[in-house]
Amino acid sequence: MGFRAALLAFTLLAGPTAACAQTVAPVAVAPAAPIDRHALVTRHNVTLTSIDPHAPIMLGNGNLGFTADITGLQTFPAQYSELSPLLTMAQWAWHSFPNPNGYTEQDGLIDVPVPGRGEQPYAWMKSWAVAETQPAYTWLRANPHRFSLSRIGLTFADGGPLEFAKVAHTRQTLDLWSGALTSRFTYDGQPVEVVTRVHPSLDMVMVEIVSPLVSTRGLGVQVRYPSVAPAINPDPTSFDASGAQSLTVVAQDAGDVRIRRTLDDTRYYSGITASGEIEQTGADAFRAVAAGRDRLTVMVRFDRQERAPATPAYSAGVQATTAHWNGFWTDVPLSFHPAATRVLGLVTPRSVG
Repeated sequence: MGFRAALLAFTLLAGPTAACAQTVAPVAVAPAAPIDRHALVTRHNVTLTSIDPHAPIMLGNGNLGFTADITGLQTFPAQYSELSPLLTMAQWAWHSFPNPNGYTEQDGLIDVPVPGRGEQPYAWMKSWAVAETQPAYTWLRANPHRFSLSRIGLTFADGGPLEFAKVAHTRQTLDLWSGALTSRFTYDGQPVEVVTRVHPSLDMVMVEIVSPLVSTRGLGVQVRYPSVAPAINPDPTSFDASGAQSLTVVAQDAGDVRIRRTLDDTRYYSGITASGEIEQTGADAFRAVAAGRDRLTVMVRFDRQERAPATPAYSAGVQATTAHWNGFWTDVPLSFHPAATRVLGLVTPRSVG
């Protein structure tokens, strides 16, 4: 078919409007309906019904990170992979082992031939064997390092640990909209609910436990302040009492204790506030239990300086955490990154409500 014949056929099929040039009015497009952000976010809530040894849930506020096991705390670290330890870490929490030889950055540099520039000093190791012959390399590579501020787990008033074999019917949900991690399970046939949060502006872990075991067997919270393992990785936590370390109670009141923790040249402060009683159970450990009630709240905070803002009431901390995450999901542009767009199921930026 020739060009003229094809054009004639198209004109006849398309009708008279195709035979002449004319302006086509734009099609009106209805504005996209606002997104139900609560429904969109909460459909991505994280739910676990059993332990994933390689993926404990982490809570945080951008400065403090708290890794939780299936109980919502750090009760069963042995049930998790050594590559996924249960830790409490802060951006500001760094430690260095003693440096009796006075190694400096210069001790970790070697001269490397650079074309056109001759030999230049670089922090370069030709092989791991170099570290065995040059201890400066080993010390400089390891220091400074992050360390875990505490281990927070469930315990009984008599000091007895929980037995993992008695934990059953586990269900754990991280509600992204409120920032609350709710862990439900039975222990020895009794129901337990643990709700864990991290305060949005204070480096503080907040815990609420509801269970008949709280009143009948003194189910409570144990807080331990570890030292640093020489190997550092993958788990820097150590409860070996060796080395230059100390823990001093600087203030104590009913349901409230303030401590100073020293590890070599590193010093930080921590406070424990509970709706029950707090007692020191060891050189590095404290236990909080309720008195005749089936509900216990505990807040464990960490500070770089001794002088710090007052610890808020538990209810105020819950409100602050909920408001923070509600505001985050309400105000953040949901299409701020292509990866987030894919995860949240969005198609185009214009569909954001």
